[in-house]
Amino acid sequence: MKMKSLNNKTGKSAMIGKGFEFNPATHRYYLDGRQMTGCTTILGVVNKPMLIGWASKMAVEYIAENIAALVTGSVDDQKRILEEAKNAHARKRDSAAEKGTDFHALAEHWVKDCIAENKGRAMKNGIYNPAIMPFIEWAIENDITFLASEKQFYSASMFVAGTADLLFEKDGKRYVGDIKTMAKIWDRLPFLQCAGYGIMQQEMGGEKIDGYVVLRFGREDKSFDEYWSFDTKGDEEGFRACVKLYRLMEDWKKNCLPDKDN
Repeated sequence: MKMKSLNNKTGKSAMIGKGFEFNPATHRYYLDGRQMTGCTTILGVVNKPMLIGWASKMAVEYIAENIAALVTGSVDDQKRILEEAKNAHARKRDSAAEKGTDFHALAEHWVKDCIAENKGRAMKNGIYNPAIMPFIEWAIENDITFLASEKQFYSASMFVAGTADLLFEKDGKRYVGDIKTMAKIWDRLPFLQCAGYGIMQQEMGGEKIDGYVVLRFGREDKSFDEYWSFDTKGDEEGFRACVKLYRLMEDWKKNCLPDKDN
């Protein structure tokens, strides 16, 4: 399949392959004009119980910060503070997502410089934001050769698409990498996400993926961890199971929910 280059900076839709289109302004994917399901949307079917406790913690912390106004304020002030407490987790989430996007942009810029200037080999020359130095040092220590950054993939058979953070080679093997800016990796979902990209890569005619790596960067404490998975079959089966469950749930909502207008 003939592939065309993509310029994400234009904010305009760009053709990636035959019939496949990515709109960076809306971060939506299309195949023959039909909107595809994003990889992260698919994985949303997996329960994340740890988020319930985290959301409660955010609400309690917000109330504690505003306890004086809550006790002595007017009824309207009290209602406002409690409403804001209810949504404290959403504000925290959105702020973290913005910071994570900034980190991804810095990493993408460096990786693309490596590809353009050093045949993909990790390099330390140049001036880069200190925030991504753990990533740069990891890549140099592991003798990474980058193949792509922020690469769009899609599967016509599953009607799913997504953008992989990293595609690289190490010790003659090929890997998909995912960058996470969070305090902790809670479960296997990041590997299922990588597996989804691996499935799409092969369906698009690319080479087989030998494994996945999740690179975790702590926004607050600047910590760094790496997690590897070589169980590509298990991770791929997990992603396909998520696709099947997502489609079943969406089909039920479409065809079985009672008509609210009647």
